[in-house]
Amino acid sequence: MAETLIQNRRLIEADRTAVIPAEGELLYATDTKRLYIGDGTTAGGIPVGGTSFITEDMTLNVPSDYADINEALNYLASFRIKNTATVTIQVADGVYTYTETILVNHPDAQFIRIIGNESDPDACEIKNPLQTYIILVERCNLGYLGGFKLNGAADPVNYPEGVGVERRGLRVFFNASAIIGNMSVVNCHYGIQVYMSSVIRGTNVALNFNSYSGAIIQHNSTALFDGSCSFSNNSFAGVHLSTNAAFQILSEGTQISNNSEYGIYVISNSVASLTHITATGNTKKDVYVSGAGYARITSSTYGTLSPALNAIGNGNSIITG
Repeated sequence: MAETLIQNRRLIEADRTAVIPAEGELLYATDTKRLYIGDGTTAGGIPVGGTSFITEDMTLNVPSDYADINEALNYLASFRIKNTATVTIQVADGVYTYTETILVNHPDAQFIRIIGNESDPDACEIKNPLQTYIILVERCNLGYLGGFKLNGAADPVNYPEGVGVERRGLRVFFNASAIIGNMSVVNCHYGIQVYMSSVIRGTNVALNFNSYSGAIIQHNSTALFDGSCSFSNNSFAGVHLSTNAAFQILSEGTQISNNSEYGIYVISNSVASLTHITATGNTKKDVYVSGAGYARITSSTYGTLSPALNAIGNGNSIITG
C-alpha cells in the first residue's frame, strides 16, 4: 500500500493569505480557528466545511494586522457576516499610497465600517496616483466610511503613467450605497461620484480643490448631506447633478463657494433641495438649473441664479424659494 503524507501548517490569519499550500496540505488559522485545504494554486487555501460566518463584532487593524485595507477586505471575502456582527477595519494614522483601487463589493458590506481618524481626517491620508478610483463601492451597501483624507494628486516622478488620469476619490456605483462622514477629498477630477441608481449619505464632508466637481450625482442616483459640509474651490462646479439625479442638504453649515464656474449645476430632469446653505462667489452662477431641472432654496444665502427665482427658463426649468 502506498504511503500518504499528511501535511499540516499552522498560521495566523494575516499570514495565511500570503502562502499557497500544496495540494492536499491542511492549513489551520490559529486565531480564527478555521481550517483550509490546499489545491496548489489558491492563496490561503480553500475553506473546509462550506460557508463560514462572522457572528460577533470584530476589528481588523491596518497596518498592524493587515498591510492595507484591501488585504483586510480580501480576508473578509472568505466569510459571510451575520446581522449580529459589525466588522470594523480600523486604519492607523499615516499617509498611505495605494496603486490598486480599494474595492468594496462584499455581499454583507452593510455590516462593514472602514474608519480612519474621525477627529482629524487629515491625519489618515490615502493617495492613489495611478488608478481612476481611490475607493470604489460597487453593487453593495457599505455600512460606513469615514475619517480619511483622499488625495488624488498625480506623482509624475514615481508614477508618470498616472498623470492625466481623471481620478475619482470615491465612486459609489451600480445600485450601491454608502454612508460617509468626517472626511475630505482633494486633487481629484470628481471628489465623489454617485452613479447608476446609487445612494450616498454624507455628514461633515469637504469636497474641495478638485479639477471638475466636488460631487457629481448621475443617472437616477441620490445624495443627501448634512452637518458642516463644503463644496468649494472646484474647477467646474461644487455639485453637479444630471440625468434624473437628486440632491438634498439637510442641515445648516454647508458652504458652496468660489467654484470656477457654478456652485450647484442641475440639468436633465434633476432636482436639488437646498436649506441653510451659503452659495456665493461662484464665477458664473451660484445656482444654475437647465433641461427641465428643479431647485428649491430656503433659508439660504446666495447670489446669482439662473433662471431667476420663481421664473421658468433654461429649457423649462425653475428655481423656487
